[in-house]
Formats: sequence, C-alpha cells, structure tokens
Amino acid sequence: MKETLLSIIFVYVFIILGYIAKRIFKEDMSSKTLTIFSVYFLQPFVTVWGFSTAKLSMEHIFVPIYYLGVIFIVLIPTIFIGKIIFSDPKERAIFSIAGFVGNTGNIGIPLGIALFGESSVIYTTLINIANVFVVYILGVYIYSRGSFSIKKS
Repeated sequence: MKETLLSIIFVYVFIILGYIAKRIFKEDMSSKTLTIFSVYFLQPFVTVWGFSTAKLSMEHIFVPIYYLGVIFIVLIPTIFIGKIIFSDPKERAIFSIAGFVGNTGNIGIPLGIALFGESSVIYTTLINIANVFVVYILGVYIYSRGSFSIKKS
C-alpha cells in the first residue's frame, strides 16, 4: 500500500513539476528541448534502472513481442478508420499514431509499480524499449507520410 501511494504521488509530482517549469520558463522551454532531454537522459536512466530490478529470462523476450503485436492489431484498423474520417493526409497520420504513442517510461513505470508492484518494473521497462522503437521508427514514418511520399518518408 505504501509503495502504491508513493508511486502515485511521484506521478503527480512529475506532472506538477512539468507544469511549474512551463509556467516559469514559458517560451524559453520548448517541447523540442524536453524531448531531447527525455530521449538522451531520462529514457536511458529509466531503462538501466528497470533492468537492474530483475534478472532477464526467456519469458521476458516475449513481452516486447506481445506489445508489438497489440500495437499492430490496434494500428491497422486505425489507419483504415482514419482514411474514412479524414481527407487531409496529415490529420490521418496524426489520428493513426495518436492511439499508440504513449509515455511508457517516465509515467508508465511508476504507474506499473502502483498497479502491480515493483516486480512489474522489468515488464514496463521492456514495453518502454519496444515503445521507443515503435515511436521513433514507425511513428515517425506514419507522421511523415502525412506530408511526404512513401520514398521520402
């Protein structure tokens, strides 16, 4: 119970710190700077910490594979629904990727601890790594398809 409460408090503290920082720095703090900070500092830190919590076994190999399977199961119908709803390719691309892009690291790991205990950290870390690859490969491709050809994307 104590771990769950601390994890939930951490999530809200993280959100409040982001809100306060944006209010203080206003235009000096761009989302690009935050993204670079997250990708090059927070993500590796969270990943190393996540891997330090448990020994990897063969069952852990399937976690990212299951995650990728769920992503594709959700993505394929979303692409077709987007084609029906939106005529603008950029709006279609945003609609398609919005369903699977999430903060599985900085927010997802504390929520995993809150919901499932500390034994879930290795699983949320593996899902976070798979999500990073999905977002920075597939997500970037789908989003760029809203403005460019298949070849340029």
